[in-house]
Amino acid sequence: MALRFYPFSVKAGASYIISIWAKSDPEQRIKPVREEFAFLNEKEKPQYVEVITGDFGHARFVPDNEWRQYVTFVTIPEGLTPSSFKINLILKMPGQGVAWFDEMRVIEEE
Repeated sequence: MALRFYPFSVKAGASYIISIWAKSDPEQRIKPVREEFAFLNEKEKPQYVEVITGDFGHARFVPDNEWRQYVTFVTIPEGLTPSSFKINLILKMPGQGVAWFDEMRVIEEE
């Protein structure tokens, strides 16, 4: 499952803070698709979420049954042409399960 949000403007050389509140229901997960967790039994396999910002950033977190804020950072390399363009923020859950997301923010660092 993947959620792709509307594109937003970024600038070459700028850094951005990506913040999202999330929680999941561990009782409603089935099994992750990724083979990297194949050695774990079904109860030990984490249901993780990936935050992808175009080709510039990728982060992973494992939500639990409490609302928590997850924060990551992305820096757009300098020297790109054009110097201002749009990218998409994508949330992906490689496995099966239930998760909730709220207050997603992308803030340019000063």
